[in-house]
Amino acid sequence: MTLITKPAHRISLTRLRLGCHALRIQTGKYENRGALIPVEERTCLVCKEDCIEHEQHFLMYCQGYTTLRRELHSHISNVDTHYNRLSDNEKTRYLLRAENTITSKIIGKYIHLMFKKRKEILDSQL
Repeated sequence: MTLITKPAHRISLTRLRLGCHALRIQTGKYENRGALIPVEERTCLVCKEDCIEHEQHFLMYCQGYTTLRRELHSHISNVDTHYNRLSDNEKTRYLLRAENTITSKIIGKYIHLMFKKRKEILDSQL
């Protein structure tokens, strides 16, 4: 994680990796006045497509982050040509690992931007 020099980017990636984030897969454990929300009901409030909002949905599928995700994948592909040949599960693991200096900084930046966008979208729904 020390490869990511901007604290906000490092924190965003670290929170995603540790499960200390605001995605409903985690918040559903306690957001209903302490009563556990069943996993299948922890749906994404961003795309509202009845998908469980877990890390892979956030990183790979949610329509609310399409532009950011395309930019992220493009930047990673430019640095690591092997990336495009990975399955979505492998890409998710790759993004969460963030093992080299160049890709770590890119991944940290985009995960930070995605969380920021998520907050903006949810705040606008209030």
